[in-house]
Amino acid sequence: MQLHSSNNRITASIAPEKNMSLLSPAEVRLLLEMRHSELHHLFRRCMLAVLSTGVEQDNAKGLLSNYADFNVELIQQSRGIKLALSNAPASAFVDGVILRGIKEHLFSVLRDVVYVHQLLKNSPPFELSSSKDITDLVFNILRH
Repeated sequence: MQLHSSNNRITASIAPEKNMSLLSPAEVRLLLEMRHSELHHLFRRCMLAVLSTGVEQDNAKGLLSNYADFNVELIQQSRGIKLALSNAPASAFVDGVILRGIKEHLFSVLRDVVYVHQLLKNSPPFELSSSKDITDLVFNILRH
């Protein structure tokens, strides 16, 4: 993990462990394509929420405003990816090391955002105004 710290913000590169450390070329390509889509904005907001676990502020707009300079990029490695965090909340790190649970949640968010995107893209259409279809979608997500 590379690390740079200033103003209660940290810039770091974080490599995954276990199941996200080895990805197929198609999975890596899908993740890298996400960088240029609306999905990246959702992914960034989810990552910031995870990194802000335990902070006193309970206002999403305020958090996004306070960390407007926060960014997360996916960096391709030989058989997978790593996360490059810029201006992340320092509270997610202790002595320059990301908290293990937060690291696990970051890669869970990555996995889940990609999975749900693929589910919505490749499945029969879900009518998101129908409570029945929303329930079916939630069960599909939870089953995964």
